[in-house]
This record gives sequence, structure tokens and C-alpha cells, in this order.
Amino acid sequence: LGASGTSLGVLSALPWTATAVAGILAGQLADKLLIDKRWSFQRVRKLMMTIATAGPAIFMLLLYFSSISPLMSTLFLTGVLGTQAFSYAGFHTYVQEVAGARSGAILGLTNTGSILFGIVGNVVAGWLVQTTGSFRTLFLVTALTYTSCGVMWSFLMKGTILYPQAVSNRI
Repeated sequence: LGASGTSLGVLSALPWTATAVAGILAGQLADKLLIDKRWSFQRVRKLMMTIATAGPAIFMLLLYFSSISPLMSTLFLTGVLGTQAFSYAGFHTYVQEVAGARSGAILGLTNTGSILFGIVGNVVAGWLVQTTGSFRTLFLVTALTYTSCGVMWSFLMKGTILYPQAVSNRI
């Protein structure tokens, strides 16, 4: 990159800083829509998850379709993580709303699944990059994965309370 160690340190922290800031902003926006605009919790969660899946897919497609500098690549990856952070005001909160006291167990199961897929994903990513000689195919596969997850979420998320006895305060 032709940059100093300090500059590289700042660049490497940028995606995670964006994730933290975007997660906070997503929560604030969700609260505003729920309280001030009187949106239903299902509508708010769908919006947050649309941002959390469409945003990363768009940034991954930008990476796929362009030949850009390492700096721009870092900014696009920052966009991926920043928009993906909206899932904290989408999926994670949705599980709490429909499962109440049992949400910890459900999130534990879904997080375990995501860890397992992450392990397999690293192996597949390494194989793809080694086989193709670039990250382009990986960017495309990741964009398609985000897109399919967003579509599935939109169609399958119904807002049905899973454990009525476990849910005490529903918006």
C-alpha cells in the first residue's frame, strides 16, 4: 500500500469502527421508527435486515466488478461490515421479541451454526482463491449469499411469538 505502519493500523481498524458506529445508529433508528413513527416491530426488523443483507451484497458486487486500489477495497469492506451491523437491530432483536426468555438459547444455536459455517467458509474461500488466483469469485459468492439470506428473511419472518409464556414485554 505504500503507507506507514500507523496508517495501516488506522485502515485495519476502520471496518470495525464502522461496525460499532453503524450498530449504534441502527439501534437508534429502530427505536425512533418504533416509538416516534409507530412502525410495527416486524416492519422495523425487516428494514434493518434489508440493510444488513442488501448493503453488504452491493459492496461485494462493487468489489467484484471493479479493479480498485487497496484503499478503495478497504473502504468497500468497511461498507460491508458497517451495513451488516444493522443485523443487531434486525435479527438479534427480532429473536428477543419472538422468543423472550428463550432467546439466549436460540441465539446460542444460531451463533453455533454461524461459527460452523464460518469454519467451512474459510476453507472454501481459501480453495476458491487458490483455484482462481483472485478474490473476485469469492466476492460474487458472498454477494449471492447475502442476497439469498435477505430474500429468505423477508419471506420467512412472520413476527409470530414462538413462546408466548416467555415473552413479557412486547412492543
